[in-house]
Amino acid sequence: MIDNLIEFLSAYGTLSKSSIEILLKKNIIKEFKKNDILLKEGQYAKECYFVLNGCLRSYYLIDNEEKTTAFFVEKDPITPVSYTLDEPSKYYISCLENAIVTVGNKSQTKNLLKEHPEINQLFININEEQLASNRESLDSYINLSPEDRYRKLVDERPGLIQRVPQYHLASYLGIQPQSLSRIKKRMSKKT
Repeated sequence: MIDNLIEFLSAYGTLSKSSIEILLKKNIIKEFKKNDILLKEGQYAKECYFVLNGCLRSYYLIDNEEKTTAFFVEKDPITPVSYTLDEPSKYYISCLENAIVTVGNKSQTKNLLKEHPEINQLFININEEQLASNRESLDSYINLSPEDRYRKLVDERPGLIQRVPQYHLASYLGIQPQSLSRIKKRMSKKT
């Protein structure tokens, strides 16, 4: 399972054999059950994650209604804003499925970068890609219609459609579940 992490990191640069061995020796894998909450609103995030198996989501609780903002599946990093800015979280992260993740913290990361400086460039590359991806996601949400957002989701992340309950997908798209049903019906008539 840790091979997913090594493969992911290797896509952003070269990992030395000693760096890989260090990662393998660390006790960084945790299992979570469906519906477990990794981060709550108001908590300070002390950990960041990398999904090896499972599906997680982030969401805000607004007037007792959950507003989904992201889904995370295999090979997705999760770095809560609270972790980066050292402030209380404004959102939740929970498991939609049983999940296996790697868990990191700031002191581990600091030590890893000190011992293996070549990993620093990997982290920079990953952060740049995450920033670009988040920007693209925001732009899509602002500029595309709900139907186009759904079509884009189907095209780019088709496996997600099968794994995530429709009401969470609708929330992510910024629409009601009934509207998503109508969009799906219209799209099926076109094919």
